[in-house]
Amino acid sequence: MKREELTALGVAAADRGNALFLDEGDTVAPRSVVFAPMDGGWTVYTTDHTSSPVETTRRWFTTEEAAFDDMYEQLREQSTQRIQPSIVESFRRIGVLGTVTAVMWLVTGAGWLWMSPFTFSRAETRGTGNSGDLGEFIFPAETGLPVVAACYSLAFINVLLQWGIGRRDHGAVRTRAVQIAGGTAFFAAVALVCMAIRAAEVDDLSFWFPPILAVVAGIVVSLALFAARTADAERDAAPNEMRH
Repeated sequence: MKREELTALGVAAADRGNALFLDEGDTVAPRSVVFAPMDGGWTVYTTDHTSSPVETTRRWFTTEEAAFDDMYEQLREQSTQRIQPSIVESFRRIGVLGTVTAVMWLVTGAGWLWMSPFTFSRAETRGTGNSGDLGEFIFPAETGLPVVAACYSLAFINVLLQWGIGRRDHGAVRTRAVQIAGGTAFFAAVALVCMAIRAAEVDDLSFWFPPILAVVAGIVVSLALFAARTADAERDAAPNEMRH
């Protein structure tokens, strides 16, 4: 396939849409299929929502025609993925790991909600003004703290799992792992604030350990994976900058 044929096809869209040609001065953009010179030949790859290359899609060719053939296939696949999937199809795509991750988000949310100082029963609120008596909590600490500990122990395990996945992937999976680790750190931090407000009800200091561990692990993993993603993006950009 020749360049003119590819750009004339609907899959590349008018104005070349998501088909980018770096040898013509195009710049890398999110969710695109890129054609670029590399090592005396041509490389084709897709980018994720951060414009980072999805390395599992990268191919190298000795001729432009072969590269454009591959580019056409990747553009077709990208067009198909833009179609909104059904709920069943969405879960099929994310697989078991994605489903577990979604459950972990709900678990971490439940962990801080249980200890939230705002979850008291207004119907039982006594006194007025600044009496400070808020009534009884919907989720009492004596039963809620074991739930919080279990929630953030599972969240910590999930963060470790995201680290193992993210450090082996250079594309969207790593980006998602960064987001999950950062989100877990945020939820765990909110849980700690809630526990601090209700600290008088926390008799056993061991209950503080799971959310603290989740916060530290989430921050460390998200920063480490973000740094690795940035380094990979700079390394991939270096050969193209040298040729220009």
